[in-house]
Amino acid sequence: MSAQAFPEIGPDAFEEPPQMAAGRPAGLTIIAVLAWIFGGLNLLCTPFNMLTLFLQPGGGFGGAPNPMAEVFAQLPWFRGYGVAMAVLGFLASGVLVAGGVGLFRLQRWGWHLLNGYAVFSILHSLVALGVNYAYVLPVMQASAASSKGGPSLAGTMGSVACCGLLGLIFPVAILIVINTGAGAAAKPPKADPFGGLGPAQE
Repeated sequence: MSAQAFPEIGPDAFEEPPQMAAGRPAGLTIIAVLAWIFGGLNLLCTPFNMLTLFLQPGGGFGGAPNPMAEVFAQLPWFRGYGVAMAVLGFLASGVLVAGGVGLFRLQRWGWHLLNGYAVFSILHSLVALGVNYAYVLPVMQASAASSKGGPSLAGTMGSVACCGLLGLIFPVAILIVINTGAGAAAKPPKADPFGGLGPAQE
């Protein structure tokens, strides 16, 4: 095979890609920075959130029952489910930060990582919404019905719905921005493994 198929790696290989020097679309810059912010915050907060799953929930305000205590008592599997979802979210946050770096540097793998993160995050949010509505909210409803001082069910359902919808906004925005318009056009072409030489020319 010609030596052109294996170009030498010199100092030029580490220079800024031509696409970056020509200008990065503003949409990609925004997505990359938000990926660092959201991913970094999740990496910092997730371990502390996981600790709350192992703490004994106390009573609610005014002596009212704590709805989460009821959830843990009636759904023995919920704590393990919460840990699994938190671990998956932690790993996804790492992918999000790495993808933001790749996107900012206009590296092709940045698109791959962020597309994978976005699809996973959407599925993750939908699963969480489904579990909350199918299992958690009925327990909270029973807890609220047993005590007039309990939390408002309508407020709880509204909070769950809002959090679920907010969790879908960023991954959907990622898919739109990096796969359409200027974001898609800025994606580097796939590298030629033969260095410009087809197998027939070897």
